Amino acid sequence: MSSYQCFFPNCSNEVECICPCTSPGTYICELHLGKHIKMLSGDHKYEFFLCEPYEGTKDAVLRFLDKEKSKQVKAKEKLIEAFGKNLSDPINEIKGSIRGLESDLCEINASFNKIMQTEKVSKFDKDPIIKTLNSNPEEAIAKLKVLLTSKFKNYKIILQF
Repeated sequence: MSSYQCFFPNCSNEVECICPCTSPGTYICELHLGKHIKMLSGDHKYEFFLCEPYEGTKDAVLRFLDKEKSKQVKAKEKLIEAFGKNLSDPINEIKGSIRGLESDLCEINASFNKIMQTEKVSKFDKDPIIKTLNSNPEEAIAKLKVLLTSKFKNYKIILQF
């Protein structure tokens, strides 16, 4: 391989291998193999080298790759953690708001029931919604859910009963 020159500028060492990361290939001497591998661009496929790197070079490359892999894994874990936290905060706020609304609705319902029991106003007895609520609460709740879902169709995630 002595007719080829190492990719590293002004290097006169004998070329040991070729890497297919560029076309027609990058020629590399043993001394600069590590520098070539540290380059981020390109597809370094070691099985396509024309020669086997020395054992010490292999070990150095493997250590470097393990170190880089660890860095990438840690960065990925931090990103996932940050993304999860950023999502959970608004979701928890929405859930808290929903719980507050549910509590308010329960209070309104209790007040309404109290009025219904104490007043027994005849106009309430004639109202079809009140009749349905008194005679078949499940049906009234189902109709209310349909009504709320249609009114707030853009907020389906909030309206999961």
